[in-house]
Parts: sequence; structure tokens; C-alpha cells
Amino acid sequence: MLQAQKQPPTSSSLPVRSSNARLKAGDSFNAATNDLLPSHIIVTFDFARYEPLDLDLQRVVVGSPEVTPPDSPTPLKPPPSLSHLPLNRDKDQQTSFHHSPFTPLIPSIILYDEDKIGSGAIAECYETTYTGTPIVLKCVRNIDNEGHDCEQHRLRLHHEAAIYSRLKHLQGRILPRFYGLYEIKGLEWTVMILEHAGSSLTRLPKPCKLDALSDDQKTTLLSYARELHDLGIKHSDLRPDNITVDNSGNVKIVDFELATEDHQCDDKCWELVKLCRNLRLPGP
Repeated sequence: MLQAQKQPPTSSSLPVRSSNARLKAGDSFNAATNDLLPSHIIVTFDFARYEPLDLDLQRVVVGSPEVTPPDSPTPLKPPPSLSHLPLNRDKDQQTSFHHSPFTPLIPSIILYDEDKIGSGAIAECYETTYTGTPIVLKCVRNIDNEGHDCEQHRLRLHHEAAIYSRLKHLQGRILPRFYGLYEIKGLEWTVMILEHAGSSLTRLPKPCKLDALSDDQKTTLLSYARELHDLGIKHSDLRPDNITVDNSGNVKIVDFELATEDHQCDDKCWELVKLCRNLRLPGP
């Protein structure tokens, strides 16, 4: 069975950890409700080639029938000191920021160059951990370096978030858990946060194609695609980049930005026919 590369033993029982990026402070993880992150979060891009960039992001309520607005965030307990805050904030700003005891503590995610795990046409993806839980951040810049509006990129990420929300009952099995969609005021950045579902087939120690999966993994992946089609969801981009394998050999499907929600499946469904061919399995 194909598996992601085993990580060296650590104090955490979780199989995947980022080596450098880290998220400090925050509330507890509730797997039953996917309530991993608070309503506000600061993401700091600390890259060698750029000045550190802080983004104060606020959770977006995804416009899906299955999604209801989140309850008011529970204030987080402040730590003994303010040393966890981004380094480029001066002391006066930090003290003022937490002056009121009723102001929720906003946790800070710091991303580094080496935490980047991929990039595509509209987004860059990074891995980090939150209170020991591995997560992936899919970051879309809505205004490019030349100042051009990239609203379509933001809308595509909104669409993907709505797909994840609609498929909440399949999260953790067929697709990663969806923890939230965040935007900076002014819509300069949009960030989607997901469960870390392992490595894509193209990022394994020995990158491979779909036909390198074990027979059980192939059968499971095909059954997942069929289950999505039965719900009217066509992924539209089932390639090795968008199939992940974790340390236990579990496969998941990721990257739903091109997915459609009104699919009518039949025996000649091109996506299933192509998937069977790539998996070297009999036709659907």
C-alpha cells in the first residue's frame, strides 16, 4: 500500500508536523464540530525575499444552504506574556491591542518559505500546525503585484469553500475537514484552512501516478468519486496533484475549486471513465 513518508517520532502522536511554521495560542480542537479556529486570526508571511506581512483575517460565512452563521466567538484566555505576537509589532501596539479584558485574543500563524507545499493558477498552499493539529492554508491574493483586481480568484475559493461546507458529512473520510474561510478587510487576501490530509501523489518521496496506488486504494478512490457523483458533485480535476495519501495509507480528494454541483452521472460519465483508465481499473 502506498503511504506518505513516515515522520521521525515526536512528542505529538499526530503523524504530520511542519518543521518550522507554527501557530501559537488558541482554543481547543473539537473534531465533532470542526471548530478549530476562532473568528479572527493573524497570518504573518515571514519570507526572506519580502518584508514580513501581517494579515488580520476574519472568518467568512460561506453562502451554502448547509451553513449557518457561527456563534459569537468565545474569548480566548490571554497568555502570561505578549511574546507570542508577531515580532514586527512594537510594544505599545501590543499593549494597546490587549488593553480591554473583553477583547478576544487573536492567535498568530507564522508561515515560512519552507512551509510552502504547492502553488497553482490562483493560490499558494502552506502547511503548519495549530495546537498540535496539522493544517493546510490555501492563500489567494486578490490583488496582484501590479495592482490588478483578481476578484475571480477570490470567488473560486469561495466556491470551493461552499463545496466543502455542503459535503460536511464526508469530511475526514473522502475529503479533508474544512476549518474556515478567512478574508482580510479590503479583500486583499483570502485564506482557506483545511485539515492536513497527507502528501499529494506528486509530493511523495517517489512521485507517482494514480496507477501506483494499491488495489485497495484504487478501489477506494473510485468509490469516493462515485459517491461524490451520486450527490451531484463532479470534481473536474482528478489528477495526482489532487489526491493525497497519509501515513496510514488513507486516500483523500482535495482541491474542489473547479467542481460542479449539478452533475448528472451515467455509464458514460467522462470523469469516471478517465479515472478508471488512469487507475487501470475496469470501466464504471
